[in-house]
This record gives sequence, structure tokens and C-alpha cells, in this order.
Amino acid sequence: MDEAVQAQSELLVVPLRLAASVETAAPREPEGPCPDLDLRAVRWFLVLVEEGQFRRAARRLHVSQPGLSRVISGLERRVGAALVDRDTRPFTLTREGEIMALYGRLIEQLQRAALREVAQASLRPRRAVVDSWEWDD
Repeated sequence: MDEAVQAQSELLVVPLRLAASVETAAPREPEGPCPDLDLRAVRWFLVLVEEGQFRRAARRLHVSQPGLSRVISGLERRVGAALVDRDTRPFTLTREGEIMALYGRLIEQLQRAALREVAQASLRPRRAVVDSWEWDD
């Protein structure tokens, strides 16, 4: 199976499964001037999930623990929900945090797939068609 087709099929399974399991609620408007997710914040959140502790995640990311905490808090403000229950030791993910982790992994997969596809496309010869004439670059 072609890698691109396999990557697409892997990506499509989880959102469909998740969409069927999440009750529908009115979408919240993102706070702040920019409605986009910060990919760095999503990546840091996933490292936090993998490491299970703010201290270890900060060390792995080569940032301070308060810096990591600020980025995670900013992500929580952006999505409008607490992602991490900081009152438990070790912390636990909230239901929203579990959803964000799932989609964060999908975002990472999509990013890798996009970069791979662009890199592969740049290696292929380009075909030009002008007035029924066709040639490769």
C-alpha cells in the first residue's frame, strides 16, 4: 500500500470514531485576536502528556517549568477548557484534555504527512502543457 494512502486511512479512522462518541455542544468562539491553534503549544501539550509530569516535560523541551505551564494555560484559554487537572499528583487529563491529545496526535501526523508529500512532490519532474505540447522540466 502506498504510504500516502496508508497515512490518509490512519488519519480518517480516529476523527470518525471520536465524532460518533462526543456529544454535540454549541461551539465556543475562541478568545483573543487569533482563532488558530499554536502548533508549538499543541506539541508541548503532547510532550507533557507523554512525560506525565510538568518537570520532566519542561526538561525534555529545554524550557522552564513555569514557561511550560504558561504555554499550556494559554492553550487551555484558546480552546476554552481545562485540559489538565493540576490538583492531582501526577496530573490527570480532563475529558477535554483527552480529546485534545487525540487531535493533537492527528495534527502531528498531518503535519508530517504534509511535509513528506511536499518533499516528494519537489523531487518529481514537473510536466508542462502548452497548446497541446507536453514536456518535462
